[in-house]
Amino acid sequence: MHSLSLNIFKLIGFLFLFLSILNPWFSTFIDSSTLGSSLDYSALDISILDTTESTSSYLYRFFSFFVFLLLLPFERLFPLEKLFPFKKIFTAKLSIKKHSIKILSLYLFLIFFFPLATMTLNPDSYANATWLDVQHKNISWLGGDIFTTQEYANFSSRRRLQIIEPASELEVFRLPYLNSNLLSLGGAMELLEWLGYSSAFCQFFSKGYAYAFFGTLILLLCCLSLGRLSLESFNLMSSAKEIVLYSLIPTLLLLSFVFLWILFNSFKINQAQSLTAKLEFRDALAVLNTVEKNLAPISYNTSFLYQKSALNYFIDKHSKQALLYRVLNEKNTSKAIIEAKKAIEEGSSQEKLELIRFLLRVAISKYNSGSTIQAKELFDFITSHQASNIKANFVLQLIALERSDAKDSSRNNVKEIESLVLELKQIYSKMNTRGAKPVIAFCMENLALAKLNAGKPQEAIEILKKRLR
Repeated sequence: MHSLSLNIFKLIGFLFLFLSILNPWFSTFIDSSTLGSSLDYSALDISILDTTESTSSYLYRFFSFFVFLLLLPFERLFPLEKLFPFKKIFTAKLSIKKHSIKILSLYLFLIFFFPLATMTLNPDSYANATWLDVQHKNISWLGGDIFTTQEYANFSSRRRLQIIEPASELEVFRLPYLNSNLLSLGGAMELLEWLGYSSAFCQFFSKGYAYAFFGTLILLLCCLSLGRLSLESFNLMSSAKEIVLYSLIPTLLLLSFVFLWILFNSFKINQAQSLTAKLEFRDALAVLNTVEKNLAPISYNTSFLYQKSALNYFIDKHSKQALLYRVLNEKNTSKAIIEAKKAIEEGSSQEKLELIRFLLRVAISKYNSGSTIQAKELFDFITSHQASNIKANFVLQLIALERSDAKDSSRNNVKEIESLVLELKQIYSKMNTRGAKPVIAFCMENLALAKLNAGKPQEAIEILKKRLR
């Protein structure tokens, strides 16, 4: 019975480890920039919302494959060594059986730092995940669009909905300013975010990460609780020492390095502030460029981008690098909107994300003030360059619903809402959140109202039934 339990746990562990090779670990949406400035919703293919897997995900899938190959041939459950002519490869000279705990402990250490690897190797994907998480919270929290503003809405068209603007600043990586609360209990969340364990990561990590973590943990527990992983017995005390040596100590060392590296860059940021106060803008910009190289995710922070753009403006106010500062200070003027659109077509991914956020705020402001046509034009531009924009999708549904309520309504408005709802469902299908249900239910209700306005009450009833499931 004891041996049977061992084999069952080993089988489950190896199965999970194998599945971690086949499944992605972290993926976000590819922003579409080739769809044009307006979308034909009557013939829209929602497959434009493709996902892209991060470089760190491919790297860790390779690690899983390597660990799987190291462990698998030496298990009695899978005696693959008999199938190979070069049997010496699998002899005790390599001592793989004896090193099973070491391999699993080291891999558990690597898995722990997967969020940090993702944030460092793929700051663009991590920033996109953060932005989607911010939009979702802006819509779904108790002070967001689908809760507190419903009481002001006309049920048949929702015309009076006042859309809540998203935060003006996006914080992908908290700027490491030194303060007395850094090492307090209240600063624990900030320390975790420096390691990549943010709300955005939790929303978008995929099955591969979970399979690898639980598979490795199960195999490691087999060593400790059942006393063996293969044919050779292990001493519990020596096994615990190996886990400490190959997992806990490397973790503590890397944590120390990460925190010291962040503290070093916090001194650099303080240095840049001092240089700016002395009007030494070029030196301050050089320091910030160094910080950006050291901490790649920080380049997507609104405040960091704004500081760099401001310094470029003080050096040469007509330079391309100063455009973000000019646009954000001109706010919602026609000139700022035109400059932002042009820069989105040509700029870097950091500037593009920030300028899209700027245009989104302008579009929401115009919608709330009653300038629906101008707002829709901006929302269409946003979705043509960022197809996964939740907030723009949400407001475009309301605009289409308002048109479907008009006397001159056409079938295209209903089809537009159908396409938008399907897109939103596709976005939320990739997010690990329970908060998706009220948002999707609200959007399904939009579609039902559009069907009702189009004279299709039976279809509207069927959609409302699905909404309640």
